[in-house]
Amino acid sequence: TIPSKALRHSVGQYLELKRSPLFKALASQVKPGFPQLLRAAEGVIGKQVAMRRDFYERNHVEVVQGHGAFVSPHELEVQTSAGPRRLRGKAFVVAVGSRPYRPRDIDFTHPRIRDSDTVLRLDHTPDSVTVYGAGVVGCEYASIFRNLGVKVNLIHSRDKLLSFLDDEIVDALAYHLRDQGVLIRNQEEYERVEVKDGLVVLHLKSGKKIGSEVLLWAQGRSGNTHDLGLDKVGLAADSRGLLAVDEHFRT
Repeated sequence: TIPSKALRHSVGQYLELKRSPLFKALASQVKPGFPQLLRAAEGVIGKQVAMRRDFYERNHVEVVQGHGAFVSPHELEVQTSAGPRRLRGKAFVVAVGSRPYRPRDIDFTHPRIRDSDTVLRLDHTPDSVTVYGAGVVGCEYASIFRNLGVKVNLIHSRDKLLSFLDDEIVDALAYHLRDQGVLIRNQEEYERVEVKDGLVVLHLKSGKKIGSEVLLWAQGRSGNTHDLGLDKVGLAADSRGLLAVDEHFRT
């Protein structure tokens, strides 16, 4: 979630500039767009990657580039550019990252339909965005786009935002998003997505139709565990990529 955090931070700095009595006039002449914020975020990502690479080098940890899969509980085979390589260890930490969840009935190759990865390649600031999914990432992007002057619809399938938080925090979040101008629709589920006349139309099961220039699908992410050979080490992944550990493998 580093990209969305970096974007949110950049927007926050811009808002502070707008609110400052000293720089308010200057801020009125400067209006950053989404591509400008992305360039700032790319700089943060590059620094984070470089810092972690330095951690490995400083502690003499070898980094093997390739695609790995378990062949036994204590062996990992990595397909590298120089050929296969087998690594052995008493224990392995599985930290393979994740990818956005994508329903099969939605065409994510269309330039107006984005997920939390492809939104980072958006080359303009849209006039309107519908965010489907009000988890952490969905709420972050709703706030980011709205503070850039974009009309934002935030669609959520549950009765309140971020239900894992305390009610006071949830109520404050919903209040501030609405105060910013975000239109929140709770307890709504999509039926289908249609692209026509330069708009993405989100058809909801309630019969409502929400049209916008861009649809951001933010319905969570799945772990990159589908071809790790986890069954060979007593692990299994569910449909969301979450790991379950067999009792005999617990340590």
